Amino acid sequence: MAIVSTDIKFWLTGAGSVDDPQTDPNASLGGNRSSTEMVTAELNNLFDDISGMEAESGDTEYRGIIIQNKHASLTLYNAKAFLSVQPNGSRATKESIQIATNTVWEGDCIDTIATENDAPDGAGAFSAPATYATGLALGDLGVDGQMGLWIKRLVPASTEASASANFTLVVQGDTQA
Repeated sequence: MAIVSTDIKFWLTGAGSVDDPQTDPNASLGGNRSSTEMVTAELNNLFDDISGMEAESGDTEYRGIIIQNKHASLTLYNAKAFLSVQPNGSRATKESIQIATNTVWEGDCIDTIATENDAPDGAGAFSAPATYATGLALGDLGVDGQMGLWIKRLVPASTEASASANFTLVVQGDTQA
């Protein structure tokens, strides 16, 4: 059976040990892979609300996740990550999301940052690809294959607070039938 979307997992990071639960998206700052999946259909599934203070002064925050192919026998070839929906739309906040890859090190972890405002050193260049053609290359993800991904939220200064910013992160590739 071909790889389907439920075979691709988006794990939070920041667990005490690999595959320990770590359920707080605000603590997904790299390090060990958690056993907790990023919830995709929930508001604030990765970033908190944009407070009035953050909107007034501007804010840049980062979250680290690990993408993993959990299909029992198939490889996801030429996997790429992209953002099919940006949160800014026509709202006055105009925040944006960018992504960058990070190697998953032996021991199932990615680089760690001390606070959500620290840029990760080990990440590649941040960009906002909107299609598969322009997406960030994750390589071939074999069975249990993984790649780290940093997600950066930029909130420009002098905007408005927001409790409803959503974006859509997509991982896509080729697979055998």
